[in-house]
Amino acid sequence: MQRRSSLKIFLTVIYALVLREMQGRFGRIRMGAMWTIFEPLAHILAITAIMVYLRGRSIPGLDFPVFLLVSLTPFLLYKNISLKLMSSVEANKALFAYKQIQPFSTFVARAVVEFSLSATVFIILLAAFTWIGFDTRIVRPIEWLGVIALGLVFAFALGLNLVMIVSVLPESKMVLRLIFMPLYLLSGVVYPPSHFPPQWMPLLLWNPFLHFMELIRVNVFPFYRIADGISLEYVIHCTLVLLFLGMGMYRLRRLQLMSL
Repeated sequence: MQRRSSLKIFLTVIYALVLREMQGRFGRIRMGAMWTIFEPLAHILAITAIMVYLRGRSIPGLDFPVFLLVSLTPFLLYKNISLKLMSSVEANKALFAYKQIQPFSTFVARAVVEFSLSATVFIILLAAFTWIGFDTRIVRPIEWLGVIALGLVFAFALGLNLVMIVSVLPESKMVLRLIFMPLYLLSGVVYPPSHFPPQWMPLLLWNPFLHFMELIRVNVFPFYRIADGISLEYVIHCTLVLLFLGMGMYRLRRLQLMSL
C-alpha cells in the first residue's frame, strides 16, 4: 500500500470536513440554502428602503444597492469566518478522537465553506444587479481580489485569536459576538467614512475593517474618493500580528483544545 504524504492526508481531511460542514448547514435545514442568499439581500433591501425613506440614499456617482453589496458581502464573510472559527472546536470535538483530524483542520474547513458560500451569493447578486441595469463594473479586479484575499487571511487570524480567548474564557463568547454589531456601523459598511464626524476619524482608523471596506471600494468604483488615513500597510501589519499571535497560541494550546 502506497504511503500518503502529510499534505495529501491534510487535504483529504479538509475535503471530508467541508462535506460534513455543507451537510450540516443544508442537510437538516430546508431553508438553509435560501437563507444564505436571503441574509445579504435582506440587509441590502432593508437599508436601501431606509435610505429612500430618509431621502439619503444617494452617494454621488454610485448606485447605492451596488455600494452596499460591495461593502456588505465582504464584511459578512469576514465576520462569519471569525465567528465560525470561534465555535469550531466545540462543534467538532468528537472528531478529535481520530489522530488525522486536528483543530486547525476544522478551522480551514470552516473558512473554505464560508468563502465558497459568500462567493456564490456575491456572484448571484452581482449578476442580478447587472440584469436590473446597475453599473457593476470592477475597475481594478486584480487589486480588488488581492484586498479580498488579504481580508480572508485577516479574518482567519482573528478567528484563531477568538478561539484561544473562548478556550480560556468560555463566557466571553456572547460578548465577542455582540462586538460585531457596532462594528457593522463603525466599519463604513452602510456609509463611507466621509459621512462620519471628522472628530471621530482618528479613533475609527484603529478599526482594520474600515480600512478593508475603503480599499475594496476604491478598487471597484472608478471615481471613489478614499478617506484620509486609509492604509494598506496598516491592515497588512494587523494581519501579520494577529496571525503570529493566533498561530503561537494555537501551538501552545493545541492539546488543550482537543481535550475541551
